[in-house]
Amino acid sequence: MQRLLAGLLAAVVGIMPNFITKNFVGSAEIEGSYAIHAGNYDWGSSVNRIVLALNAPIDHVSAGDFKVQTEKDINVYMVGMTHQVEELKVLNAYLCDKDGNQTDKASPYVALEIEVGPDKASPFLVSQAAMMNIYAEPYTCSITLTDQADWTSKGIEVTSFEIAPNAAAMTTDADMFRLGSYQSTSGVQYDYAAYTPDQKSDTLVVWLHGLCEGKALLQENEKSDPYITCLSAEVTALADEAFQSIIGGANVLVPQCPTYWMDADGKCSNMDGSVINADGTSYYTESLHELINDYKEKCGAEKVLIAGCSNGGYMGMVLATTYTDEYDGYVLICEAMPDQYLTDAQLQAIKDLPLYFVYSNDDPIVVPSLHEIPTVARLRAMGATNLHISTTDHVVDMSGQYKNADGTPHQYFGHNSWIYFFNNETSCDDCGMDAWRWMAEQLQ
Repeated sequence: MQRLLAGLLAAVVGIMPNFITKNFVGSAEIEGSYAIHAGNYDWGSSVNRIVLALNAPIDHVSAGDFKVQTEKDINVYMVGMTHQVEELKVLNAYLCDKDGNQTDKASPYVALEIEVGPDKASPFLVSQAAMMNIYAEPYTCSITLTDQADWTSKGIEVTSFEIAPNAAAMTTDADMFRLGSYQSTSGVQYDYAAYTPDQKSDTLVVWLHGLCEGKALLQENEKSDPYITCLSAEVTALADEAFQSIIGGANVLVPQCPTYWMDADGKCSNMDGSVINADGTSYYTESLHELINDYKEKCGAEKVLIAGCSNGGYMGMVLATTYTDEYDGYVLICEAMPDQYLTDAQLQAIKDLPLYFVYSNDDPIVVPSLHEIPTVARLRAMGATNLHISTTDHVVDMSGQYKNADGTPHQYFGHNSWIYFFNNETSCDDCGMDAWRWMAEQLQ
């Protein structure tokens, strides 16, 4: 918490230093700037904290003092772009010092904790043209005081309050990853995010993202980077203590595809509207393999585990069938490889590889009867020796935090079975083993 707030304060104060007075004298006219922090959750990302940097110290604050509204454009499926005004609920508000520590003394720094949820406070939107997640820019917040607020600044009654509408800076849960780039010998340029554990590890986990986290067709004013790749699903869980302790410590590589993994020619020629006409191949097979091997050497890894969802699961299957003996296990989540494109020879070649499939039976995007179900059946008929499958009928909140009006668990889109993987809530249908512990076993 303190590190988070210190990072936010450094961001906002560093960009807007003129709002901070030297002597911290009181003022009736308060103005300032703000920074936002985007947390990582089952559904992707939400703004969970806002930090204000003001021109004068405030004597006391409370959550009820603030009204916060955001404005941005959003992409509504089958409708197009529309303008959204959303009110953010302030759960807690407190004064803090320049290092983010909560204080009971007058301070020009105020931290606001924001309510989050599956449909609340996202700092991203979907580019209608590119079908990719991008930053909402500008991210505009109207932060005003309610009638309840009875503010003083060093004993002086506050008569005006004005906060600049555009966020001065943003930090995220993915900031623990560093950004990098790699150009393959064929000229394909990859951006990537990477996590390095404190203790040296000989394991590399590669996460391959879904369709909306690539960079295809972005307009000049639309921005995407591997942090969005990390935040659009809860990829930061791979750097958290729970996963790292089970896996025994691991480097994590998150490549961002220049277009999308199912792209057959690197020009998006097989995308027809929202439909990708895949043929079982990928333009990125060799260059991605080259990137993984290069990063494996850089981080000193000896074993590599591949995990991916949807488009990324498709790419994982392409890697498995192309480089049969080179990686040490695959977690394929709602993988989008149509069974019809997998030959018997390809499946014979991978039947003894460590394979862990995860999917929901109600997935309307990657329909299991056309993808995982027939592929798994064929592998079993061939005598697959390390094949695990974790299936559910629906994707629902398992934490108990997010519920429908009738008290039942919030139900996510059936395609989003990666939620179970990142929470380590998978369970093999046959033996009960979860995906994380299974991954750890492949390293022994």
